[in-house]
Amino acid sequence: MRKTSRVYYSRNKKSYPFLRMKQINILPPSFQEIKKHLDKIIKKFNPYDLVFLNCQGKWETSPHLIRDKAAHELLFSLWKPKSNTESKEGWVNIFFSLTEPDQWPTSKTLAWMSLAQLKTLPPKMEPTDHYLMSFYGRSSKNIKFFIAWEALLELIEIEVLKLLAAYPVPEWKKDEKTIQNHFQRLCHQKQELFKKRSSLDGSNLEFILDHSFKIYL
Repeated sequence: MRKTSRVYYSRNKKSYPFLRMKQINILPPSFQEIKKHLDKIIKKFNPYDLVFLNCQGKWETSPHLIRDKAAHELLFSLWKPKSNTESKEGWVNIFFSLTEPDQWPTSKTLAWMSLAQLKTLPPKMEPTDHYLMSFYGRSSKNIKFFIAWEALLELIEIEVLKLLAAYPVPEWKKDEKTIQNHFQRLCHQKQELFKKRSSLDGSNLEFILDHSFKIYL
């Protein structure tokens, strides 16, 4: 039997295999798959500690990055008691919308963007299913769920950056203005990266944000 050839990119003693002879197409998770994984994660979530899921689905404490803080807040929102069901349902609706067939390619691009900023990507690596499969592991049963999870966190981060960049700051407050300019640059960089790596244009990213967060937040 002929063996499939592989290409490896080595970084920090870690290899990224990409199958050349077999097409990889990661399909979106089903409603049942998402619900199963969410229920499992929420059961393990400790709302009394600053814990979050890292990009590989491992529990960590003391979030520093916007992405990690967003992961903690999202988990807390999903964990909230029944008195906050409206907020919880809003987040769940956003989450499930990322797995719609016409939205799924965009979700994979957003997940790639999140992983790229965490420096888990080889240089100039394109947002392909090959990379996502290699990063999470070909045998991983959770890959589809974590792609949607990472895509949602990336959308949250973009929305947070937009809000911080648009917050009114007087010109005479130079230190605060410098920080705001930093957020504006980050937001612009993400918009440009999305346009470069996705088949959609920038207006579509705005559409996704407008029809997700502004409905529920």
